[in-house]
This record gives sequence, C-alpha cells and structure tokens, in this order.
Amino acid sequence: MTIQHRQTPKGRPAPPVRLWLLTGVLILLALAPAPLQGETGCPAQPEPRYFTWTPSTSQPLDDAAERTGDFRVTIEREYASEAEERLLALVEATYPLYPDSILLTGFSRPTDGDAPRWWTSEVDGFRIPVAVTRAAVDYYLALVRSLQAGKTTGGGEIRQRTADLEYTASIQPAASALEGATEHPRDLDGKYVVRLEMSWESDCGPRCGLRFTRTRTAVVSADGQVLEVLEDPLAPVVVD
Repeated sequence: MTIQHRQTPKGRPAPPVRLWLLTGVLILLALAPAPLQGETGCPAQPEPRYFTWTPSTSQPLDDAAERTGDFRVTIEREYASEAEERLLALVEATYPLYPDSILLTGFSRPTDGDAPRWWTSEVDGFRIPVAVTRAAVDYYLALVRSLQAGKTTGGGEIRQRTADLEYTASIQPAASALEGATEHPRDLDGKYVVRLEMSWESDCGPRCGLRFTRTRTAVVSADGQVLEVLEDPLAPVVVD
C-alpha cells in the first residue's frame, strides 16, 4: 500500500471537462445583473441551494493507490498550491439543500453538529450518494476498510467478493479549464473550476453487485465563494 500527497505543476494538462456547459455557466456568472433591491434597500438574497459543512473531527484526505487484492482504493486530489487545496476542500464540503418537491425528503441544513444527509436511498446496505461530497468519499473509504477486515454488508448477510473505490478531484484556474473552448467570458480572473468524480463497483456473486459513478463540477472564487455547482444526481445506478 502506498499513501502519497500530490501537488501538480501549474502547467498540468486540463482534465476532460464539459467545456460547453462550463463556458455557459461562467458567461452567466460574468453577465449576471446586479442583485435586486429588497424593501429595506438591501440586496435581495436568493434562496441557497448549497451549504458548507465540515465536522470538527475532519482529517486531511490523503491520496491512496491500492490496486492489489480484492478490495481496492484509488484517491487522487490534484492541486498546485495550499490555496488551491483549500478551495478544493471547500467544494468537497459543499452539500445540497434539496426540496421535497423533487421527491428527495430528509435533506436539510444540519443542526447541533449533525452531519448532512448526502444519500438518496440504500441498496443492499449501501448508501447511494446524490452528490459527490467528502462525507460520501469517507463513507465508501470506510466501507472498503471494513471489507478488507473481512466484514460483511447488508446487515451482516452479504459477503462482498470484490470492491473498488475510485475518487479523483482537481482544481484549475478557469482560464486553463476553458482552454480550447470556442468562446468564454472575459472576466476569469480569480475564478477556479473544481471537478470531482467518484466511482464504486462491488461484486457479491452471480447477479449480485452494484456500480455507479457520480461527478460534480463547481466554479469557486479565490476568496472562497462557491459560485455554481453542476452535478449528475440522476446518473444511473446499476444493480446486478
């Protein structure tokens, strides 16, 4: 097993990003009108869709490359400086506020230090994430460690034969992330693009397994504001 901490150079190649979608988001942010004025003369604040939460016991998430054995882990977090790592961690600690109207109940801002709910349902004892967050990565990493120790899932009734967790995270200045796009907004200074992807695959025998991939792309400012979050909560989950 090797554990390593990764910092990538400024000249690193851009990871695959949906350029057309990212370009549209950054253009909208650049062209957004001034906030509406409320009755008191103060800018009217839109309803928040996300909030940040970090437990007091949180530890740094180290890179990992464990590609031997039946239960495997790959964690790669790419950044070029401590400041970029803080912005990357901010996006990992950003959680959605989902209304009941889209049939996802139970999502709300935590109180008294409670962790936010990041999953939609459970399948054979596995929580299915609705978004890529630090809590989701921590959950599946702990699950791999439990399987490596010989424990079972599904209330102790299901023994997994193999499992594979892959998590990648990267941050780039917006101008670098949009390199090659046919058009992009002029005001990209101080903006960064963060991309997270988590994949899970496990096998518990014939016609018994679980596979899914979740991705998140976010735009953040250098001063630590999450400007926009794009994710794929409706990506398919394959249950064999």
